[in-house]
Amino acid sequence: MLSVLIPTYNYSVVELVKKVHQQAVAANIDFEIIVFDDYSTQKDIVNINNSINKNEFCSYIINNENIGRTAARNLLASKAKYSLLLFLDADVLPKYDDFISRFELTKKQNYKVVFGGVCYDNKKPKSDLLLRWKYGHKRETKSVKSRLKFPFAIVSSALLLNKKIFNNINTISSNTYGLDILISNNLLKNKIEVKHIDNPVYHLGLEN
Repeated sequence: MLSVLIPTYNYSVVELVKKVHQQAVAANIDFEIIVFDDYSTQKDIVNINNSINKNEFCSYIINNENIGRTAARNLLASKAKYSLLLFLDADVLPKYDDFISRFELTKKQNYKVVFGGVCYDNKKPKSDLLLRWKYGHKRETKSVKSRLKFPFAIVSSALLLNKKIFNNINTISSNTYGLDILISNNLLKNKIEVKHIDNPVYHLGLEN
């Protein structure tokens, strides 16, 4: 049914995995959660993340070199045993307690890509993070109605899609910014329908 794929680097994803695991169990679906550690240098975080292996249907894989998020996603997709992929960035948390159920995975669907949106905490962060927080609120936090005006414009930090579609639209493996724009353009060029729903994740990892 569902492979939840999370690349991480020097970031604890224990809380994220715990929440998604609980919700997937509650949704009563077949699932797996694979976390790919891209050769983290902070061993204390690696030790914390190692506890993920104790959860049923969960695995924590540590790479022997740093390859970047895009290549990490490609490897995760190749390891996924299910055809439906849910990519989550390490620095997100679901807004709703029924995050997994909101995708309605047990219903027959015609769409190939589902995007639930991104949001930011209303509490202001420290001053050196304020610009990124303001940008996120202004440019990335959008209602379903607003997103439907440009349906192919997605943010891949929380994206549900078919594995074949992912392999077709993820056409670059270099570690660089702007790849969400490339994916959005490939969705547009290939006329792949994107379903927009109210199911955002909080983006927590603000850059200075």
